[in-house]
Amino acid sequence: MTTPLETLLERITNVKRHGGAYQAKCPAHDDKRASLSVSTGNDGRVLLHCHAGCETPAILAAVGLKMTDLFPKPAKTPDRKRDTGRIVETYDYTDTDGKVVFQVCRMVPKDFRQRRPAPDLVGGHGGWTWHLDGVTRVLYRLPAVLAAVRAGQTVHVCEGEKDVHSLESCGLVATCNAGGAGKWRDDYSDALECANVVILPDNDEPGRKHAEDVARSLAGKAGSVRVVEPPDLLEKGDITDWIQAGHTVDELLALVESAEEWTPPPEREPSDHQTIKPSDFPLTDLGNAERLIDASGENLRYDVDAGKWIVWNGKRWEYDSTGEVNRMTMSVIRSLYKLLPGMDRTPGEELYKHIKKSESAPRLAAMLELARFLEGVPVQSADLDHDPMLLNVLNGTVDLRSGTLRPHTREDLITKLAPVEYNPNAKAPRWERFLTEVFQGDDEVVGFVRRMAGYCLTGSTREESVFMLVGKGENGKSKLVETLRAVLGDYAGDTPFSTFVERRDSNTFDLAALVGKRVITASEGEETQTFNESALKQLSGGDTITCCHKYRDYFSYIPSFKIVFSTNEVPRIRSQNRAMKRRLKLVMFRQTVYAPRENRAPVRDDQLLPKLLAEKNGILAWAVAGCMEWQRDGLAPPTAILREVERLFESQDPLAEWLDAQCVMHPNAEEEVGALWDAYLVWCEETKRKTAFKAPQWFSRSLTQRDGIDSARRPGGRRVLVGIELVRDGGRDPVSDTDCDASDANLDFSETSPMKGEHDYFPENTEIASHCVTTEREIGPAELYECGDPKCRARVVLTAHTRGAYVYYRYACESCGHEGVMPDYDYQQWRRTQP
Repeated sequence: MTTPLETLLERITNVKRHGGAYQAKCPAHDDKRASLSVSTGNDGRVLLHCHAGCETPAILAAVGLKMTDLFPKPAKTPDRKRDTGRIVETYDYTDTDGKVVFQVCRMVPKDFRQRRPAPDLVGGHGGWTWHLDGVTRVLYRLPAVLAAVRAGQTVHVCEGEKDVHSLESCGLVATCNAGGAGKWRDDYSDALECANVVILPDNDEPGRKHAEDVARSLAGKAGSVRVVEPPDLLEKGDITDWIQAGHTVDELLALVESAEEWTPPPEREPSDHQTIKPSDFPLTDLGNAERLIDASGENLRYDVDAGKWIVWNGKRWEYDSTGEVNRMTMSVIRSLYKLLPGMDRTPGEELYKHIKKSESAPRLAAMLELARFLEGVPVQSADLDHDPMLLNVLNGTVDLRSGTLRPHTREDLITKLAPVEYNPNAKAPRWERFLTEVFQGDDEVVGFVRRMAGYCLTGSTREESVFMLVGKGENGKSKLVETLRAVLGDYAGDTPFSTFVERRDSNTFDLAALVGKRVITASEGEETQTFNESALKQLSGGDTITCCHKYRDYFSYIPSFKIVFSTNEVPRIRSQNRAMKRRLKLVMFRQTVYAPRENRAPVRDDQLLPKLLAEKNGILAWAVAGCMEWQRDGLAPPTAILREVERLFESQDPLAEWLDAQCVMHPNAEEEVGALWDAYLVWCEETKRKTAFKAPQWFSRSLTQRDGIDSARRPGGRRVLVGIELVRDGGRDPVSDTDCDASDANLDFSETSPMKGEHDYFPENTEIASHCVTTEREIGPAELYECGDPKCRARVVLTAHTRGAYVYYRYACESCGHEGVMPDYDYQQWRRTQP
């Protein structure tokens, strides 16, 4: 029998193993980056996560599987025939103008799935994507609901779309939320402000709890709230069942008329978790787990990837590091003692024995172990903080798409908090003056820094940028970074500079610590270090990375952080290509920060950082405004930033001068690597420079890292570089005329001279002076040659000369004074004719 993991892996493509997990292409969308992570849980079930946002049901539907196929089957249980499901009815959720925002689809076998319009998925002519990431949730029949509120009509809230249709057939206005019970969001209540609302719950515990959640959300906002439970309703029945049983709308209206206004039940004391009757849950470990979740008040979740409990604290979900969940389990068990008084002897004895047994450490651990897998409890790490445009702050959650503030909600699954309050009207005068001082009144650079800060508030990496703040010290760059990190709180992180430079060790522990961060800072790089450019491109480009915590399995994630370097010195950058240049945004800090003092010399402002931190609320408002600008205009780096980038790359290019002096680059050019390397070495010797490369392969690599230059092999195994060639024919010469031997200009290249070269090196005889003597060696008496003067023909000694990559030979006849020269090509031809 194949395992669930094997079944899934057979149906997906481009599967690669990473430690104990797998990476593959997601079948639910046009995946080009292998963004689907696949692993197994402790209980053998398959865990799926698409980093592009596809939901698990959509992924399974694309490969013909169901949710049950992710779990191992019990022994001796035959496999059931798989049914991928089909849509039998769709329910359109529209905005105020009637435009479809998303759909809820009713499936057979019974299931409900959600999808949103995605016209770009099907050739631009319509289509659907099976997730609601980034979609604003709305109430069902929203335009009709808003019209009814304006007209003073009653709005009926029920649990499903089918119930809405049933009430509409009776002439009533009705609505519901997508997802059914337990999925009401506080922002839904905004549409029902000042309305008369009647809530019609299903006849089961989830339905009654849902009604209470809706009523709580509407309290103080709606004009009136009534909860009506129709009589004679079957267990788990709904209002549709009640109407189909023959009841009339007049009966319903009478029930509404007689119902009292809803009032919230008394709050439970924090120390007294909800007491449960023994008959409600069995006296077992599983029953204890159900008691815990029932008593938690929707405030518990379990992160299956991190293996940790998270607890809702009223503002965010917080990982339990103090044993709060353990204390809750003990409190739930101890609360059962309150049920013993008044119980009959036999059930009382059974309960007492169960309590005593449950207080043992193994039973409490079993209770927690089972609670992890109860419905609604488990979440994946990727489900947390999944919306890149939400920023959690002390007084609510900022929607960075619009710059508006809304209440904290559990449904957002946010685990991070920026320790500031958002007020769009807050000001930060000292902060703005600080920026003006630091950038010497350059409004364009200040505007860029504002957009950069706004971009850093988000979890987006679409700009694929790396920000580098550079200055010699006491110029404000560290104060700027520290202030922004203080504003962002949990959303910011720090890592050693070694994370981004070439190093010998290959561990990824530092990358594993950066999951979920939106800004990562690294300080004080050194000129002796070299950037790991492939890592920088991967981390800033939205690619999936694989890493691990120490002594843990490997896992994959897509970085949401922006990299901000703060350094006095810039490490080496090997590449000179556009891919690196377009990523780097270089902000120079040249102004020393001072505090003005009347009639005295300026001094350092030691209180600058506290002054800036006192304006955190205003700085957040300033950054949110920058985020709005960024969404509208992009980062839009000014000319000063782009110019600094060009200067940096020019200063980091060890071949810039040599290329300018001795090479030409164009698509049709081609040169042998050996010739280029020889020319470079000679140039270094001529100009008394130290070579930047220890071997020709490093030299060649530096050249091929430039745009337009590629390596190739030619017949015979010759290694050449395409896109570059050495200057010939009297081209650019970095050596001045005074460096040339004066005798070179008087050499005899007459048509009658046997030394006249036919080779390409010397197409114009009169230009030999440009091939100046730079090094010389005597070949020796064995390399005798005849004088080029036909009347002389005396024996002469050849000497070799080099100019760049070119070698040529010359002589001066002692008998007649004639001088001659031949290129190396002609010389080698002549040597082959000698015995």
